[in-house]
Amino acid sequence: MGEVLRKLAARQSWESILDAHPELSGDDLAAAVDYDRALTRRWVEQWAVTGPLLEEIKRRELREMTLAARQQAIEAVLSLAPIATGPRSTSGLVELQRWLARSRA
Repeated sequence: MGEVLRKLAARQSWESILDAHPELSGDDLAAAVDYDRALTRRWVEQWAVTGPLLEEIKRRELREMTLAARQQAIEAVLSLAPIATGPRSTSGLVELQRWLARSRA
């Protein structure tokens, strides 16, 4: 968990706090950075505890599923997959470039 916290702390910068709160400066800015890092640390620590608990709940629910419920869940997941319509006529690059050009205008 220490490595995760170090990586999160490395991502946190004075600039990101200033972007979110341009009115801060000096000691207020330092306090905001410290507070933000403390919140991030608490969030990571909470998920270190909560994650395994949720995983156990998920596994238990999957073990206790009936055959009909399993089949229904599988069908729901498979219905999300796109239906094969044959080979594409383009890669989509031209359409992407057109979309990006419109977004810049």
